[in-house]
Amino acid sequence: MQRVRGSELRLHDAKTVPGRVRSGSRATRVVIASEDEIFRRGLGALLRSESDMKVVGDDATPDDIRGFLRRTRADVALIDIREAREAAPAIPRLALLSRVLIICDSEDPDELSTLVQAGASGVLLRRSTLRDTIAAIRQVARGAIWLTPHLHGALASWLRQGPERQLTRREIEVVRCVARGFRNSEIASVLCISEDTVKTHLHHIFQKLEVRERVGVALHAIRSGLVRVHDQSLPSRSIPR
Repeated sequence: MQRVRGSELRLHDAKTVPGRVRSGSRATRVVIASEDEIFRRGLGALLRSESDMKVVGDDATPDDIRGFLRRTRADVALIDIREAREAAPAIPRLALLSRVLIICDSEDPDELSTLVQAGASGVLLRRSTLRDTIAAIRQVARGAIWLTPHLHGALASWLRQGPERQLTRREIEVVRCVARGFRNSEIASVLCISEDTVKTHLHHIFQKLEVRERVGVALHAIRSGLVRVHDQSLPSRSIPR
């Protein structure tokens, strides 16, 4: 089984990895930060071998990457960290420029919740497989949340602490779509409503859940069981292509 560690990285069979975009779709732009040069260069080389990904840069620290992101657009900032609490302050600033996917060693729920609260869109363990790493990048790039399955349970207690209020059936449908990474226009098409109506629903959802971003809505959906982590299924009405 492939592992995400510098010299252990091996090229996978692309046909086995879920979520690959169709030919002709725009490539996902990725930037990598890691103090381990062998790790970041090795992972970067493998991501470049994916036809739907483009590594646009790499550097040692989140602060270095932030400066790069001010000049160059990236869909996902893949950040390899050693200490979660030390890295957390940099995440909100990065999240303003790109979706943030964290790779870390820690399995401590308090440390992991710190990363999610700071604005990370996904958390991977350093020992995750290459297959999971590529799938996570694809999911986060399309606006969904990625949590390694056994981390979901570790974060559940923190997620339950958030305030909740009753959502309407239509609002629940919108929450499910948000958790799957749908844009407002796609939600409108799926639910046969206008984009203005989608925005109104989102405004009410943000107020009821006391969140300010779509990441918070997606975490609520995971916590409450409205969607499963890594669930890529669509609502009964598919999005027109």
